[in-house]
Amino acid sequence: AGLSYDHLVFPLNFRHPPLSDREQSQERISPKAGVIWTPLANTAVRASYTHSLGGVSYDQSFRLEPVKVAGFNQAFRGLISESVVGAAASPTFETWGAALDQKFPTGTYAGIEAELLKSEVDRTIGVLDSIGFPPRIIASSTRQNLDYEERVFAATLNQLIGKHWALGVRYRWSENDLATHFSALPTSLSAGARTEQEARLQQVNL
Repeated sequence: AGLSYDHLVFPLNFRHPPLSDREQSQERISPKAGVIWTPLANTAVRASYTHSLGGVSYDQSFRLEPVKVAGFNQAFRGLISESVVGAAASPTFETWGAALDQKFPTGTYAGIEAELLKSEVDRTIGVLDSIGFPPRIIASSTRQNLDYEERVFAATLNQLIGKHWALGVRYRWSENDLATHFSALPTSLSAGARTEQEARLQQVNL
């Protein structure tokens, strides 16, 4: 079990023009818990629960705490795809994980695991406002909220062959939901004030 405290002070908007010279701060107390139980000599049950606060820029690639809890990753640059929303500063993360690992006398290793991953981002992006007639364009900003959830199931099977070789297969299924909300824009005035996207991904690694 553990607890971490993060306090960030960073630019309000330095990625989405027009940029802002203002700053904002964010802080978070994040609990973490993990357990590994071995009811039998070759059987392990793992579970974890973590909260985390991500970084802003260069520090997104580093952590001062362990990156895994009970074998589940808790250190992310970002859960939301940057190809969809771009880079996000100070995202919050919440993770749940459970797994069963089994080793057999034949050198076979099998495992199943499930994860629930959540991330939220509350950020400011630059916009241009048109005021009056004839229109006068001024630099401004608006708030954007990103709410992401990912459900994951994975199964692995590995076989040792002698001392130097191994064969393995891994199957991973994930279901992802992303809700984007511009809180300052009334839904009645803009169809894009709130959007929802879904994706499902299956992967097989040999």
